[in-house]
Amino acid sequence: MINGMFCRDFFRRWYFSFSLLLTYVGVFLVWKQFPSRALFLGVGTLASVGLATGLIRARRTGYFVNRVDFSAHALVVADLAIESVVFELFRLAQPLASVTLFHDNNNFIGCAAAFVALVGGYRWYALRTKLAQQP
Repeated sequence: MINGMFCRDFFRRWYFSFSLLLTYVGVFLVWKQFPSRALFLGVGTLASVGLATGLIRARRTGYFVNRVDFSAHALVVADLAIESVVFELFRLAQPLASVTLFHDNNNFIGCAAAFVALVGGYRWYALRTKLAQQP
C-alpha cells in the first residue's frame, strides 16, 4: 500500500510536468476530432496561455530543480504555442487551395514521447541528484 506522504511528495514534484503532458496530448486530440481553423487558434491560444501562466506559477513556487529543468518545460509550452498560434496564422495567409492538413495525423504522439523521455528523464535525474545531496 502506498502511504499518503509518498503520494503528496510525488504530486508536489511532478504536478506541472503531468499537467503539461496531458494538456499537450489533449490539445492535439481535440484538433484531430474537430479540425477547424478557429478551434486550432482558440484551443491553442487558451492552452498556451494557461500553460505559460502555470509555468510562471510553478517557477515562483520553486517547482523546477534548476534552469535546465525550467527551460525544458518552457520549450514544450513554446512548441505548443508555435504549432497552434503561429502555424494557424501562417495557414490563414496561404491560399485555400494550397493548404494541407497539418494536424491530421498521429505524429504528435512521437513528439509527446520525446518530450516525456527528454523533459521527464532530465527532471527525474535532477530530482534524484538533488534528493541524494540532501542530508
